[in-house]
Amino acid sequence: MDRENLEGVGGSALVATFSLDVRGRTIHVTNVHLETPRAGLELMRAGLVAEGAEILRQKSLLREIELRRAERWGRERGHPALVVGDFNTPPESRHLRRIWADWTDAFGHAGFGIGGTRLNGWIRARIDYVMADDHWTIVGAWTGEPVGSDHLPLVARLRLRSNP
Repeated sequence: MDRENLEGVGGSALVATFSLDVRGRTIHVTNVHLETPRAGLELMRAGLVAEGAEILRQKSLLREIELRRAERWGRERGHPALVVGDFNTPPESRHLRRIWADWTDAFGHAGFGIGGTRLNGWIRARIDYVMADDHWTIVGAWTGEPVGSDHLPLVARLRLRSNP
């Protein structure tokens, strides 16, 4: 996805789609890495609350735009479709719930517990997702074992429906 406009104002919006041939059927898998609010949170933690809150507000606005563009990009590539990766957005986000309402969050649907994927000291936030369009049945979802990243892998077991 073209990210020049978002990158110019401090966003990341890394979005790429891969079309896979699975037994003669094309499946579209989009990987995302959206803007993080980390800079604002770190300023607030350091006691610079007003400055941190402003950065957090700006990054949240950018991420909302990225969420919209990534959803549209994933939907427009074709079906069946999956959108996976680091959304940098917790499941409580009203923007995530509203923008991605037509998709199924695999962990939210079939996972157990908090499902924290971002490792940050003792905090575990769920900011990584496997989002599936209506061509999929979610069989299960869980977080995997550490693999050397600051994120735990999010694993989902999906079944492609024959007639969505």
